[in-house]
Amino acid sequence: MKKYKLTKECKERFGRKLYRIKALKNFNDVKKGELGGFIEKIDNLSDRGDAWVYGDAEVYGELKIKSGEYFGVQFKGEVIRKKKLKDGDYLLYK
Repeated sequence: MKKYKLTKECKERFGRKLYRIKALKNFNDVKKGELGGFIEKIDNLSDRGDAWVYGDAEVYGELKIKSGEYFGVQFKGEVIRKKKLKDGDYLLYK
């Protein structure tokens, strides 16, 4: 079963059309029906594992969020990427 779908809500960024995502099932801390951030295409977000784009974060171009990674906007609008490490800690990076 797919874990998310692209909604009709969209916006443009640098000439690219980005679509809001919506969860189709519960996983990690994401609940079925919850809205996520924006992606340009399904290749930007893995449908496996617990990868997710949060809030109003935008993922486009060749960037791909994979299982174990989370993408969101925090701290005065800075875009961060969060990767889960083997020991349960997280690495935050831009």
